[in-house]
Amino acid sequence: RGALERALGRVTEAERTLEEALWAAEASRHDEVAADALLALLELESEDLLRRGEARRLWARLSAALRRLGDAGRREVAAQAGYARALLREGDVAAALEQSTAALRRGEQLFGANHPRLVPLLLDLAAAAQAQGQAEDARRHAARASEIAAVALPPDHPDHARALAVAGDLARARGEPAAARALYDAALAIYARIYGQDHPDMSLPLLGRGLAAAGELRWSEAAEDLRRAAAAWEHVHGPDSPRLIEPLTARCAVESALGEHAAAQRACGRAIALAARAQVPAQAAVARFALARAITGEASSRGDASPETRAQAIAVAQQGLDDAARADDAPLVAAISGWIAAQRQAGASGMP
Repeated sequence: RGALERALGRVTEAERTLEEALWAAEASRHDEVAADALLALLELESEDLLRRGEARRLWARLSAALRRLGDAGRREVAAQAGYARALLREGDVAAALEQSTAALRRGEQLFGANHPRLVPLLLDLAAAAQAQGQAEDARRHAARASEIAAVALPPDHPDHARALAVAGDLARARGEPAAARALYDAALAIYARIYGQDHPDMSLPLLGRGLAAAGELRWSEAAEDLRRAAAAWEHVHGPDSPRLIEPLTARCAVESALGEHAAAQRACGRAIALAARAQVPAQAAVARFALARAITGEASSRGDASPETRAQAIAVAQQGLDDAARADDAPLVAAISGWIAAQRQAGASGMP
C-alpha cells in the first residue's frame, strides 16, 4: 500500500504507511519486510521529500537488517543502489560513486556480466561518475548499459529510454546540445509508445531537452519542454513536490529570455519556496541567483538602471550566496560572488 501511495504522489500517506509496515515487521522480526520497508522509506525521503541526512540515518538500520538476513542477494544490490542515488542527490559524490560501484560489483556477482538487471546500476554509476568529473568513465558505463539493453531487453523497454536519456545528459554536459536533443527525442519516443503523452517518467528527458534547447537559445522550445516536465511531475506528485524545483528554476531563465518577466519571477519565487520548504540550500541558491538575474533582465528591458532595482537584485543574489555557502558548493559560490561584484562595479560606474 505504501508503494502504491507513493506512486500516486501521496507521499505523506506513503511515509506513514511505510512506517507502520516497518514497525510491524520489526515487532514480528520479519527482516525481509523490514529491509523492504526501510529501502522504500529511504527512496521516498531522498527522492520525493529531499530530506537531507535521512538517507544516512535509514541506511544504518537498513544495512543492519540486511546483515541479519545474511545473503540478501537482490535486496543488497537494490539497497546499495538506492543509497547511492540518495547520496548523489545530497551532493556527496565520492560516497555515491563508491556505493554505485559496490552495487554494480555485487550485481555482476549475482547476475553475471551481461544481465539486464545491470542496466540501471550502470546508469546510476554513469551519473555518479559524471558528477565526479569522470566524463570518460561516465560515457563508458552508459555505453555498456545501452549495449546490454540492446541485446537483453525488448525495444520498447523503459530502461532503453533511460539509457538514451542518460546519454543525452552526458552529451549536454560535453557541450553538444544538438546530439543531446536527438538522444532525448529517441528516449521520449519510447516513453510515448509505452505510456502515451506526459507520463512522469518522461519528465527527466523533457527537462534535459528543455535545457539543451536553452543552450542553443531556442527559447520557445525550451519553455514548452520545461512546462511539460513540471506538469507531468506535478500531476502525480502534487504542486508542493521538491521535484518541481529544477524545472521551475530553468523556466525562470527561459521566460526571462523570452521577455515574460512576470512569469519568470513567479517561477523563481515558487522554486525558492519549494527549496526552502524542502531544506535544499543548493537548489535554493540556484533559484535565488536566477531570480536576481531575472530582476536585472526586466530592469534592462525597460531601461531601468536605478540603484534601488540593482540593490534589490543584489540582495536576492546575496541570499543565494549564503545558501550556496551553506551547501558548500564552491563553483556556485564563485559564480554568484562574481555576479554580485560585477553588479556593484556597474552601479558604481553608472552603467545600466
